[in-house]
Amino acid sequence: FFVSRTMPGIVAHPSRQLVTSASNIVIKIGSALLTTRGSHDGAFLKFANEVCSLRDEGRQVSLVSSGAISQGVSLMGLSGRPAGLATAQGLASVGQPALMNTWARAFAPTPVAQFLLSKYDLTNPVSFINARRALRALAERDVIPIGNENDTVATDE
Repeated sequence: FFVSRTMPGIVAHPSRQLVTSASNIVIKIGSALLTTRGSHDGAFLKFANEVCSLRDEGRQVSLVSSGAISQGVSLMGLSGRPAGLATAQGLASVGQPALMNTWARAFAPTPVAQFLLSKYDLTNPVSFINARRALRALAERDVIPIGNENDTVATDE
């Protein structure tokens, strides 16, 4: 869910009271929200401004951002998402750098960091602890973590 003060049309989750008092917030932004709100970069910038407003209130904010496959489709000049897991994985690997560059421009001068996780990373205790440590280190340095499932190696669509 997303609590927005500046973006009309973003509906707050029924648990808004929890969000307004939360010190740590994770925001999931789907690719449809990034590609259907007018200017492509404009949508990223609006979300970045919202995140920065929450951070200015003293909250720790992490993003989970879809869009790597959509970016790959666009960069490759395709009219739509082709079928097949291997193709989707390849498109994600093409689109992920562009996705992160767009986020970096939107958040500038605040630094962003990419973290891509798989189901294995979340179920393997050592990988999970390492990921948690890295995210905490980013938070200590006021870096905005932007993560998602690692679509390049994911086997579930």
